[in-house]
Amino acid sequence: MKSLILSVLYGVFLFGPLMIQAEIVSKPLESTTSFIETVDSYESSQTQQQGITVYHPVLGYANYENIVCDSNDNHQRQFQHLVTSYCLQHSGKLVGNWCVDTQNNMPLFHTELNQHSMDCRSGGNASIIHVLEFLPSVEHDQRTQQNWLQVATAFGY
Repeated sequence: MKSLILSVLYGVFLFGPLMIQAEIVSKPLESTTSFIETVDSYESSQTQQQGITVYHPVLGYANYENIVCDSNDNHQRQFQHLVTSYCLQHSGKLVGNWCVDTQNNMPLFHTELNQHSMDCRSGGNASIIHVLEFLPSVEHDQRTQQNWLQVATAFGY
C-alpha cells in the first residue's frame, strides 16, 4: 500500500508540470470575447453542457464543436440570430456561413448548425454546432494570416 501511494505521488510530481504546460499551450494567447466563447457561453446556459474547442495557434484558428438538444425547435433561429448579431457587431458581413470583415475581406469565422440523426433523452432532435474562427489574438504575423486563409479556403471560403 505504501509503495502504491508513493507511486501515485511520484506520478503526480513527474507528470504534473507536463499537464500544466499543456493547458497553457492549448489556450489562446490573449483572452478576448471570441465568437466561440460567445457561442459556448450561450449553449452552456441553454444546455448545461460545454462544447470542445481545439486551438491551432500556428495555423491561426480555433475549432469548436458541440451537440445540443432542441426540444422547442427554435434553436436554429436563435443560433442564426446570435451569428448575425455577433458578426455585425464586429464589423462583419455574412457571406453564406462565413462572417467576413467588411474592411479587409478577411474571414473572421465560419459556422454550421446541422441536424443530427439521434434523438435527445429530453425530447427533440440533436444538432451539431461547428465553428472555425480566426484566433483573436493581439497581432497575427503574415504567415499566420496566410495559414488561416488556407484553412478557410479548405472549408469553402
